Amino acid sequence: MAFIEQTDLERYIDPDDLTQIVDGDVNVIPGGIADGLEFVKEMLRQRYDVEDEMSKTGTDRNASLLKQSIAVVLFYISERLPTDVMPENRGMAYDRAVDWLKECASGKRMPNLKELEDNTGVSIRYGNSSTVNNNHY
Repeated sequence: MAFIEQTDLERYIDPDDLTQIVDGDVNVIPGGIADGLEFVKEMLRQRYDVEDEMSKTGTDRNASLLKQSIAVVLFYISERLPTDVMPENRGMAYDRAVDWLKECASGKRMPNLKELEDNTGVSIRYGNSSTVNNNHY
């Protein structure tokens, strides 16, 4: 069993709409899932053990990661549609998912995901929080 199954997609899209997007060729769906999940892995690989997270199934999966991954996968599958036919909400869900992934990768958002033990290459934020005014005489 994979991290995302077709039945997971059907929580966010009507099965008939999904069939219409793929022109009745359901063999396209596994490729869309693989492409979308690879994009998610690329975004999070530097900070999190994505292979461990993506090996989870059922209720062991992180709900936020699952939801954002499904948004990315549905966008990848929907790319088959002409640009003037793609639903606007699909693009907005994708944009929100990418923002979430960027925030997780940068450390601004802290999902309950297994972090890598060796974080070499992870950027460290530094700096002061306020400017000191020394113009008092």
